[in-house]
Amino acid sequence: MKKQEKKDKVVVKKQEKKDKIVVKKQEKKDKIVVKKQDAKIKYGKEKYDLAKGEDVLKTTGLIYGIQIGMFSLPKTNYELKEVKPLLEIKTEKGTKFLKGPYYNYSSVKADKSSIIKKGYKNAYIKAFYNGKEISISEAVVKEKNSKIAKIEKKPIIYFTVQIGAFSSEFSLKNNKQFQLISKKYTVHKTKIKDDLVIYTVGNYVELQKTVDLKIELQKNGFPDAFITAFNKNKKIDVNKAKELLKK
Repeated sequence: MKKQEKKDKVVVKKQEKKDKIVVKKQEKKDKIVVKKQDAKIKYGKEKYDLAKGEDVLKTTGLIYGIQIGMFSLPKTNYELKEVKPLLEIKTEKGTKFLKGPYYNYSSVKADKSSIIKKGYKNAYIKAFYNGKEISISEAVVKEKNSKIAKIEKKPIIYFTVQIGAFSSEFSLKNNKQFQLISKKYTVHKTKIKDDLVIYTVGNYVELQKTVDLKIELQKNGFPDAFITAFNKNKKIDVNKAKELLKK
């Protein structure tokens, strides 16, 4: 009888030990789950979503991107250090991720240093035209030709937004607001008189588009921006332009 009791006690102790191990393992799992949930609350669920970019092969026109790496396995936004927006190129070996798109070389070149600071020391610039990779030199030429074409296609009568007027030549390189806006729009320089040069953005035959652009520019460092109009290369009254465009 005593031997049986002793055996039973040994069995009970062994079971208790096993139960403790199971409980500890479960507690450890629960802590991990809680940490992940806390992280999602703190950093946002998006960080744990799989990174996804715009397919480069489906893009049109000229774009640039900063390649951050080639990855054989899927990556989350968190693992890619929150680099956004993204472009992607899928290959047999994996996925190439690039920061982008950018629409001019000056802006992609300026942003490259910020990508390197995030830890992507081997990041480099790539250019694409209608989904196909082209050389940077070819892209710069295309970009320059595109700007010239836009100027040549300027309508005879059009509305534009004036952002500055100066009595002498003014260097855009010395003004931060001009630098920022010139990355998104072509800034036109027009000599009105021998001693007066004006700077304008946009050329539309639709007045509403010009109004929308004016509001955007006013919010982005040009509070005194206003709408003006041109007939050929001659500045005219806005109401006069409305009348001529109705004909």
